[in-house]
Amino acid sequence: MSQASLAKEINLSRSTLAKYEIGERIPDLVTLGKLAAVFSIGLEELTGIKAPGEIVREIQKRYGSQVEGIREDLLEQLYILKENTKLQEVLVKLLKTDPKRLRDLIKVIELLIEMK
Repeated sequence: MSQASLAKEINLSRSTLAKYEIGERIPDLVTLGKLAAVFSIGLEELTGIKAPGEIVREIQKRYGSQVEGIREDLLEQLYILKENTKLQEVLVKLLKTDPKRLRDLIKVIELLIEMK
């Protein structure tokens, strides 16, 4: 399917669709839903991102009672960590740093998150 025909199908400009393709822009949820519908796939398949409930169920299935009582958002973060080897490498390096430096880095990250 050409960009022009897909753009027309989901009521977008071709240039906007092109920016989605090259990562210059990120589609909103409504647009993602339209794209998934055009291709007859789910959002999970389209984005490659599992729904939070699916992540939690997968972790619980794998690790059973070891994860009971853990907050769902932490389980989701564990899943993301499991899937992202670059993030694992960064965290290992962070954990090996001096505790004061680690506290400072955590403060910087918290500030960056608040700025979004």
